[in-house]
Amino acid sequence: MNEETHQKLMTIKRSFRLLMNGPGSQSMRDKGLGYKLNWGV
Repeated sequence: MNEETHQKLMTIKRSFRLLMNGPGSQSMRDKGLGYKLNWGV
């Protein structure tokens, strides 16, 4: 993976973190969808 692609990937991951939704994630867990890392988006 070249540096430009790596930087784009890291930017995308950071934007996902900003969209993480605690209530959405909790609702999914309540319905039996337990994931180690749940973005809840």
